[in-house]
Amino acid sequence: MGQNEVKGRILEFYDCDHVVITGGEPMLQQEALVPLLKELKEERDFFFEIETNGTILPKQELVGLIDQWNVSPKVSNSGNSTSAREIPECYEFFRSLPNAYFKLVVDDESDLCEILDIVGKYRLPQEKIILMPESTTADSLREKSTWLAEFCRDNGYRFSTRLQIVLYGNKRGV
Repeated sequence: MGQNEVKGRILEFYDCDHVVITGGEPMLQQEALVPLLKELKEERDFFFEIETNGTILPKQELVGLIDQWNVSPKVSNSGNSTSAREIPECYEFFRSLPNAYFKLVVDDESDLCEILDIVGKYRLPQEKIILMPESTTADSLREKSTWLAEFCRDNGYRFSTRLQIVLYGNKRGV
């Protein structure tokens, strides 16, 4: 599907001005995203969010088009190696953006020390940290949310639940 077709579909089928670009990893598609987002901004002044794992630096052209960056760094519970998931210049770059937030997925309480280390090491602003429990069931989500919400409150972080799990359970496409 070409850029004009994608742009046409967005303008025709989506009656909204807020677009979240997610993936895979959208930073792998920067060359195609820049002209598309420029045209969409000119056409309808969209508000664009990008969800990225924060391991690829965005091109300056793209930075100017994005209204909010949702950086979701992986921690060791992801199974990715440290060198694949922790790129210091990327942390430093995104930390410098006033419109970047850092959302980390927490599987169990042992992840919290690693998150505190990352936040301290890269001097991430605590008010821009969002922690979300990893869960595929409502019961597990409820249990993890109790201690994680308390940890967020105690550390000045934000908490996010997994609303899709609460509403639909572990289903795709809802």
